[in-house]
Amino acid sequence: GKSPKKGSPQQIILRDLLIGQDSQQKELIFQSIATASLLILPKFDARGLSNLAYANAIVDLDPVFEGGNTLFHQIAGKSIPLLAKFETQSLSNMVWAYEKVGSESNPRLFREVGNTIVALDRLGKFSPQDLSNILLAFAKAKESNPKLFKKVAGHIVVHSNFVSFNTQRLADVLWAFAEAGESNPGLFEKVADHIHAVDSLRGFNPQNLSETVWAFAKADESNPIIFKKVADHIVGLDKLHSFKPKNLANTVWAFATAKKSHPRLFQKVADHIVALDNLHSFNGQDCSQLLWAFATADIIHSQLFDKVTAHADANIDFKTLDEDSRLNLSWLMKRLVKPRKNRRPLI
Repeated sequence: GKSPKKGSPQQIILRDLLIGQDSQQKELIFQSIATASLLILPKFDARGLSNLAYANAIVDLDPVFEGGNTLFHQIAGKSIPLLAKFETQSLSNMVWAYEKVGSESNPRLFREVGNTIVALDRLGKFSPQDLSNILLAFAKAKESNPKLFKKVAGHIVVHSNFVSFNTQRLADVLWAFAEAGESNPGLFEKVADHIHAVDSLRGFNPQNLSETVWAFAKADESNPIIFKKVADHIVGLDKLHSFKPKNLANTVWAFATAKKSHPRLFQKVADHIVALDNLHSFNGQDCSQLLWAFATADIIHSQLFDKVTAHADANIDFKTLDEDSRLNLSWLMKRLVKPRKNRRPLI
């Protein structure tokens, strides 16, 4: 049966109403709140502005007023002059909210938040969660700010022993740097030394593991010790059922991209996928990355190739893929598997 919902009856009802999948009143309620807030927005302090943006972002809404102006545009206009008064968590929540609803809501806000942080003498008041969330928001929103990334990296390298960084925060920071294309060898070396020093990787979940090696590969930071430690850990697991398709695909993609040979890892991943009842949870990008990684690593696994290509052939709508993924997947399917009768055209 389903796990009981946590919280008081009032909290459960409110949560279901505001963010429940079946809520039909959510947009109406938040539009009413936004309209009322707009009238008194000049009275909001820094925390109030951040909380208002955060609450609307949780439910994926940016209410629109007459004339096409949006709530997030209004919040940004009031927040930018007050950024120096924002607490660290409020800054983090603000950029998280704007990334979630779409940075096009106000790219100037990202620029001003970045400049505010860069101008600080120290970042000691920022928690690891604040820092990782800020970097993630900038990276996902594709808002370039090299000085911000350099400032945060310098703080982490000089001041952090990673005791306060859990595995998710470490992986998030690396992912953000790699995704944003911000090179910082010192940061990657510091994290690599930390990971190398820990006794085991039991504290890393599948997403942490895949994001870590993906980031090292994407950032072109060659570190054989890290790749071997992650691969040996995965190979030593009894099963890979906790790995989502994206985790599997990103992991082998990272090893192939970084040219780190580990046949037993590829065999473990292939055997797991072949043993699955179906691949319904694998999307086009997952299939493309898997096939590309095995082909690039020159590891032939006919059963895997047949299963992945058969799934893609029957279930993936190639028209929904971006051009690179579509062409890449089509080419790999033609190259790796013998033609089958009644096969539909791939392009």
